[in-house]
Amino acid sequence: MSDIINNLFDFISSKTLEKEKGKNVGFTKKKYVDLSTKSREIDKVAPSELFIDIMNFSGQFLQEKIHGAEKCNWLKSEMTRPSFDHFSIAYKNQVFSILIDIRDDEGNSFLPPEFLKRQLGEAKKNNLIPCLFPVVIENMDSSTARVIDNNNWNLFDSISGDAIIPENLVSDKKIEMSPWELHNFAIMQTRVMLKQQEFKIVSFQNVIGVDPQLWFLDENGKQNWVVVRYDEIKPDVLMEITRRCFKFDGYLARFEFVSNNKNKKIYRGDTIGVNFLGFEKVHTFV
Repeated sequence: MSDIINNLFDFISSKTLEKEKGKNVGFTKKKYVDLSTKSREIDKVAPSELFIDIMNFSGQFLQEKIHGAEKCNWLKSEMTRPSFDHFSIAYKNQVFSILIDIRDDEGNSFLPPEFLKRQLGEAKKNNLIPCLFPVVIENMDSSTARVIDNNNWNLFDSISGDAIIPENLVSDKKIEMSPWELHNFAIMQTRVMLKQQEFKIVSFQNVIGVDPQLWFLDENGKQNWVVVRYDEIKPDVLMEITRRCFKFDGYLARFEFVSNNKNKKIYRGDTIGVNFLGFEKVHTFV
């Protein structure tokens, strides 16, 4: 059973990187400590074919619901590692954090407890509604996949297990965007910018506190990393990231988000002014 769980969920938490932070990074006899392998470890484990099939199945189901809802859109619909959820949806003034909960035909869940714990922690910090999206499959066969609640969104509260009907929870009440939402938005803007320059994005992730946010291939096919910020970054933080990834060229993408409201707060659903503060090369590996 443990092998099945490992195959179903190939997410790598930020614990690997957190452990490295506790070490004396860079303060040895060597000028730099090469932690680029550890920093890029999140890219090495591919999700199982079974999970990809179930994620596609789940995404298609939710897409139909999003299409029929007003002011509803994806915040995250792609596999990222590390992560605290599989999907994120913004619907009017609420944000729904969704974990796919694969179950067998007897109702046994394969969702590791640490995934649920991570989701609940981030949801609490960023005012997100934590949800489970149950998918029942038989004999580990994705072709048998079915949802529990086909009449609604098939979303259930991650704590109570009660059915969640998004239409009953959203309103026009002003709710301020969380740090994670702004962080994610900055990363989305950076991805758009890189794609416009015809660079290939190798990977990205949006967990606050895990750096860098993006890896891309330049015109020479060389891998580069990008740190994305919508606020200031301390020089020592940028230095540590550089030491972790010093065998690759690195960039810093910075944004400033501007509110049209008198109180300068940025609310969900509002039009946001975006000031691009530059794409700066902060490290060259020679």
